[in-house]
Amino acid sequence: MAESVTMGKAHAESHTSGKQILHAQVAPELDEIKSRLQDLERALTAIQMGACERPTLEDVEPLETMLNRIAVTQEDNAFKVNGQIPAGQAVLSGLLSRCYLLLHLIKTASIATEQDRARERRATHNHLQQILLRSQHGSTGAFGTVDSQLSDVKGRLERIQQRFAHYLSQTPGSYKLEDLAALQEELAAIDATREDNAFKVNGQIPPGQAVLSALLNRCYVMLSLVRDHAEF
Repeated sequence: MAESVTMGKAHAESHTSGKQILHAQVAPELDEIKSRLQDLERALTAIQMGACERPTLEDVEPLETMLNRIAVTQEDNAFKVNGQIPAGQAVLSGLLSRCYLLLHLIKTASIATEQDRARERRATHNHLQQILLRSQHGSTGAFGTVDSQLSDVKGRLERIQQRFAHYLSQTPGSYKLEDLAALQEELAAIDATREDNAFKVNGQIPPGQAVLSALLNRCYVMLSLVRDHAEF
């Protein structure tokens, strides 16, 4: 689990500088939700990075309640306003996924005994799995369009997401961490192609950055879950 926590910290840090690019693409009518998710992400990051010497479940319970209240306002996997789907869905989805990943890491690390830790991991894992698999089958149109120049990157990320979903559908412990190596390496290779936190083509930034960033972030969240799934 120490390795999972380290991975979570590294992933959170690697995406910090890219947030300005993503958040600029959120419609004004979604600003309140974006702000609430940002506040939750900052609070959870502070706890996970050591603001609390040994966090307890009580430390994160109010944050989890607020996060769940935001999540349930989605309709058909989108944050709608008067029946419409404003721009910025991918950004909010990414924020929501990051918050749940941080929550997962904190709760798992805070449990005192291995037996209770395993029980908590299963409960949190199942909750996150439902959210991710439900959003995976939702309408990608809500996230916006991706320029044709980025279709290859989008396709690769979607295939990785599908593979992770396949592993999550299997019985816990039915595969090993070694089985994930190729997918993890491909994900890291895709991430490494970004320049200044954007997927560029010939020095230009084609439309669809928020969609790709949301897919990338979701793959990292699913990777964390799949790794835990293998260790049960």
